[in-house]
Amino acid sequence: MASRFAEERPEIVDRINEILQDEEPAVRLQAARNLQVICKAAPDQMWSIGECIAASETDEEVLTAYLAHALRRFSHAEPERCERILILAKERLSEFSDKGGSGGRLQKCLGGWAAQLHAKQGLLIFTEN
Repeated sequence: MASRFAEERPEIVDRINEILQDEEPAVRLQAARNLQVICKAAPDQMWSIGECIAASETDEEVLTAYLAHALRRFSHAEPERCERILILAKERLSEFSDKGGSGGRLQKCLGGWAAQLHAKQGLLIFTEN
């Protein structure tokens, strides 16, 4: 519905943002994985929400789903914006390792991104540390 009606019904974008605050990771996962559906109706909000996901999402699966699915769709059209979000996520790798998880899912996703952006677009990201 969001991709078709969000322009006429801005409350849809607000609702997606609310869903991303839900306490249940499975609920947040659905919204994060499909955030690109609001790109036409609210592109600035989409990028802002994406930065919030990268900076504060507590569930590795939700964060990785956002990076691997919704954000991936913009890798060619908006590589600089993608890079900013990817750097935010990279800075949090240790948080997921510290929680008893391996951080492996996120690390693998970020590695794939780095390879794609470098090989296909000549961008070098994650060069520091």
